[in-house]
Amino acid sequence: MTEQHYFEAQQDLFKSLALGAAGAVVIPMRTTYTNAARCLTVVHLLDEPLAGLISQAIIAPLRETEGHHHWYPAHDLHLTLKNVRSAKPNRVYTAEEIRRAVRAVERASPAIEPLTFAIHGPIFFPTSVILRAFGTLKHRDAVRLLGRELELAGIPDDKGYASNEVFIGNITLCRFTTMPTADLRQAVLAREGRFLGMYNARTMQLVECDEVYSSGSRVIHASLKIGG
Repeated sequence: MTEQHYFEAQQDLFKSLALGAAGAVVIPMRTTYTNAARCLTVVHLLDEPLAGLISQAIIAPLRETEGHHHWYPAHDLHLTLKNVRSAKPNRVYTAEEIRRAVRAVERASPAIEPLTFAIHGPIFFPTSVILRAFGTLKHRDAVRLLGRELELAGIPDDKGYASNEVFIGNITLCRFTTMPTADLRQAVLAREGRFLGMYNARTMQLVECDEVYSSGSRVIHASLKIGG
């Protein structure tokens, strides 16, 4: 598969997920997301320049259109690399689960090359608004490697996916507390074609947190350089 073919496959997957693709886990709509459920996941926390651009250029005008949803503050914006344990209410992770997950990401990180993403404008998912982060084949290799190491460590990813061959890097901007209005849909559509540039992710963190990665909930169990 060429990089262009992989980009097109990611475009198709984004469209499928926006329509509620079968097999993909969707976080249920809630009136509040902070501390409602907990997950264990591998993420990349966006650097300040990109997080600030997204917050000012995309989130701020959308929030003005419809402000009662959960809009992510700049310091919570992140790119999910690999789920370990999907979010569930009242979930508690054992020390053994965390130890095994740490071992998996530590074993994988030296073989993962720095990851580059093309950041494109927002679209709707069933219960959220996300920015599309298109990865390269190196991103696909990284996700597969993390998956293999998690399985070897005895803590395989428990999340359902629409595809096990194509992977995307979405950046969640908003989670809905009610169904979005036509005005918000129009505001998102007006920004869908925007290109925010290329972005290099050079770190990853194994994090225990709530569904919105809120600063008050997250506990970082491992922080690693991608590529060692």
